[in-house]
This record gives sequence, C-alpha cells and structure tokens, in this order.
Amino acid sequence: MARYIDTKKLGSGGFGEVWLCKRDQGAEDFAKKKLLSSVDEDGVRRFQREVRLLKQLDHPNVVKVVGIHLQKAPFWYVMPRYNHTLYTEIPNLKGDSDRVAAIFAEILSGMEYAHGEGVIHRDLKPENILMNDDDDLVITDFGLGRALDSESTRNTITGFGMGTFLYMAPEQMTNAKHADQRSDIYSLGRILLEMHIGRLQTPSNDTTGVDGGVAHLIEKCTRTEPDRRYQSVEELRNDFNAVFGISQTMSPYDEITQIAKQLGRPSADAQEKVERLLDLISQHRSDTDMVHEVVMGLSSRAAKRILKYDKPQARQLVDQFVSHATSQGWGFSYTDDIGRQCSSLFQAMNDPEIRANLIYCVMDVGFGHNRWAVMAIFDDLIEQDFTVAETLAVAEKLRNASPNRRRQARDRLTMSKLKPEIVEALMDGE
Repeated sequence: MARYIDTKKLGSGGFGEVWLCKRDQGAEDFAKKKLLSSVDEDGVRRFQREVRLLKQLDHPNVVKVVGIHLQKAPFWYVMPRYNHTLYTEIPNLKGDSDRVAAIFAEILSGMEYAHGEGVIHRDLKPENILMNDDDDLVITDFGLGRALDSESTRNTITGFGMGTFLYMAPEQMTNAKHADQRSDIYSLGRILLEMHIGRLQTPSNDTTGVDGGVAHLIEKCTRTEPDRRYQSVEELRNDFNAVFGISQTMSPYDEITQIAKQLGRPSADAQEKVERLLDLISQHRSDTDMVHEVVMGLSSRAAKRILKYDKPQARQLVDQFVSHATSQGWGFSYTDDIGRQCSSLFQAMNDPEIRANLIYCVMDVGFGHNRWAVMAIFDDLIEQDFTVAETLAVAEKLRNASPNRRRQARDRLTMSKLKPEIVEALMDGE
C-alpha cells in the first residue's frame, strides 16, 4: 500500500485535521483528512461511514478517495488536493451569470448522481465545494450524509450537528432524521442565492435584486414545506437549464457524456443505453481525443455494463483508448489520472484481453513519463493473482512492448512475485 507523508497542516476543526501530503513515490500533492485521536467510538464510526459513502460514489463532481487507513488509529483518508473552495470564490461571482451557471451546473451534476446512488449529503455549503477552476470542482465532506435505504441510526449525535445553519433546511433543524434529497435541494437554493448576492449573513431567502428566472429557482428550492420544493435535482436542473438558456439539443459528445453518466447510476434500461452509447462512439471513432475523454470519464458501473452487454465493442473501445494514451505526451499530473482510471477499469472489467491492455497502458505511460505514481499502479496490477487466461493475455501483451520498456519493468519489479509466464515474457529476447 502506498504511503502518504504529511508535509503541512492545511486546516482543522473540532473532530479532524486536513494535511497536505505526498505519496512516498511521486511529487504530486494530496490532501489527507485525519480524525483526531480524542474522537469517541461514535465519531469513528461516522468517519468510517463517510469514507464508505465516498468510495461507493464515482463521478467527476464527487471527490475521489485515493488512499485510506481505517483499521486502527490514526484514521484517515486521502483525496486529490484542490486549490480553493467555492466559498473563496463567492465575492468574485456576483454579477457574473456565466460563471454562476457553469459552476452551479457542475454542482447539480454531482448531486444528481449522488441522489441517483441513494446518497444524500445533508451539509451542502460553499466550503464543501472544492475547486481548481469553474469546470473542475468536486463535492466533498459527506460526513453527515447517509444512504437513503440505510438501516443505520439516523439520530443526531451530540457534538456533530446535522448541517450548517445558514444552508440547513427547516426540517433538519427540527429533526435531522426527516432530511431527504429535498433537504439537499434547499441547500442548493441557498448556495445559488449566495452566488448571486454575495456571502449570506442571515437565513433570509430574500431575492430582491436577483433576476426573475433565477429568483424563481431559489424561491422554489427554499420553500419551507419540502413537498412544495423541487422534488428531484433533475427537476431543478431542467428549470435551471431553461433559465440560463442552456440548450437541450446536445452535440454527439454531450450525448455520449450524458449516457455514460447515466450508466453510472441504477437504471432499468441499461442495455439500451449501452447500445446507444456504443453506436454514437462508432459514428465518431475517428475523433480519438473524444474517445479518450469518454473512457477517462467512465465510472466503474458504466464500464461493467459496457462489458456485460457488448464484450467485442468494449475490447475495441479500451484498445483505442490505450493506443491513444500510449502515443501521446502528457502532463505529469494527468498521467496519474490515466493510471488511476486504468486501475479503476481493470477492477471493473473482468476480461483477460482488456486487463492485459490496461496493464500495458499503465506500464508504457508510467515508464514513458518517468512517473513514479503510475509505476506504483503498474506494480499493483501486474502482481495480481491472475487466472490462467489473464496470465497468458498479459504475457502476450508484454511481448509486444519495446525491449526498453521490458527492461525498465524488470529493473523495477520483484520477479519472484510474478507468474512464471509473465517473467518469461519480460525476459523475452534477453
């Protein structure tokens, strides 16, 4: 397991600290959320629940967990580092409707996905929206969240609270266990209000000075009675798109992206969505950059479904992705993204040919860019306890690698941990 070395404390609260850290093999910065040793057993269980919630979510607008330590104290998890939060951007957004629309659309996308997975947040606020820029942001701190079908206790735990006052729905204030997805919608309305008028000072939902269409969105989100609010984020998003003039006619890429996101959610028509997705990709297969972006954005669930319903097309899609990824030069941090996505797809797609292709991709990108973090992913993947079919497929793919790549792999790996056929492939020609 990779080690994460703390370098600087970024912040702290009543129950935890956030530290800047680095992986022991690599220069990329991460953020580590650590639970204080003084937290009681209930607090530990809540922290562990937060990590479980995050690990079950796989979406570009939900923070990813890249490392965990939950078996014993100190308890922590590691996530990518972001430059700032939406809270710090609030003063810069007033009067800039284009930026507000772009940012809020990303937030809606993440929350629509989370609700589709049966998870509510219960503490949405600008401080829990981490950003690098307007189209690279994630929702974090699901520590108060719960699965909608969970049988776990929903009682308020003394000292934790159940949301932040300025963004909290009325039903949360009276009884936290009454919170549902409509409570998150109330918080979304408060965030949208703040993005238009500046930092909130009171619980008032006064929209004086806010454009009429936007004011309607805010007013409907923040109605006192949950039954009178938007009943889903999808319903809110449809009105939001209409108010901000976001076209409902999608480009092929937008439709592909939308279907890929839908395949990451529970769905009764998954096979039809897979067929439509693959049909669109086949029509635009010459656009290798687009295909690359689509594969980079695939969730584990979407990847599993594509493989389930059309294995030949799934293999072709991964093969095109690997060919493109291994023929380009990438920025260092993006090579880490490629490595992580290959690892995610490897776990999701139980097919020898696809897994061999992904191992080859990680090897070539990692060694080709001299990127330690990606090489570490290669180590983890190639030391798996493969089936016979997987072993043969990996060995065949490694023989197609350049002699230099095979030498680099031999110099790095502990050969005794590998299947004999893979060792033989790495030694081929020596």
